[in-house]
Amino acid sequence: MSDQLPTTRTGDAPRQAPERRREPRHPCPSEPLLRYVVRPGLEARWAHALDVSSRGIGFLAAEPLRPGAVLALQLQGGAPRTSLIRVARVAHCTQAGSGRWHVGCSVRPPFSPAEVAGLL
Repeated sequence: MSDQLPTTRTGDAPRQAPERRREPRHPCPSEPLLRYVVRPGLEARWAHALDVSSRGIGFLAAEPLRPGAVLALQLQGGAPRTSLIRVARVAHCTQAGSGRWHVGCSVRPPFSPAEVAGLL
């Protein structure tokens, strides 16, 4: 997926859509494993984190998720014997190829700087 912002057309001049993120996302080169449950369901699904910020996370999922869906999210990673559990709300979901979906979520409570660093 490109880091470029999507463009919209007004007449002949392309215009970039405004950035809605409050802070930059950091790539997760190790693609830490995460488990999520779409509320109110009980079936856990697995995915890999792609990027993270204190207030959001992007991950690759095997199926599309509806924007606005609420997830229970557990990241594997960080300090030994710790569990990063958050409530997440799907902000966007786009096809990423190979039958995968790039899902972007806001998270609550925010990740601490140490938790973000542990996922990078």
